[in-house]
Amino acid sequence: LTNCIMDRSIYGDVIFSRMLMEDGEMTVEEFNVYEELLFNMLEHIKKPKLMIYLESSVDHALSQIKKRSREYELIVPRQYWESLNTHYRDYFDNYDLSEILINVDGLDFSNNEADRDYILNLIDQKVNSLI
Repeated sequence: LTNCIMDRSIYGDVIFSRMLMEDGEMTVEEFNVYEELLFNMLEHIKKPKLMIYLESSVDHALSQIKKRSREYELIVPRQYWESLNTHYRDYFDNYDLSEILINVDGLDFSNNEADRDYILNLIDQKVNSLI
């Protein structure tokens, strides 16, 4: 494949691995092995042309989670979402492999057609500029 769109990618997996290590679910040694393997794999794949990171505040994310009403998300403590948000921000503050889009705080692209069109147009413009 020359072009593809992925919901989650190898680039963001390190966020969850780091959280597992910090929570004691993975040892420092296991995390170091994971990171070494990750960096090795990243050397052998093409860098993305565009990373679409849907940045959102914890409050906005939690309101979306409540709307979805998925039981497994509703039982997750706020502290986890805050930690995840912090880790994502830290990761993307240092991300330099490609351009990044989009802050979606305050947008409801699931239920508001104007918000959805706004985001899709941003993505479309950026993708077309990269071609």
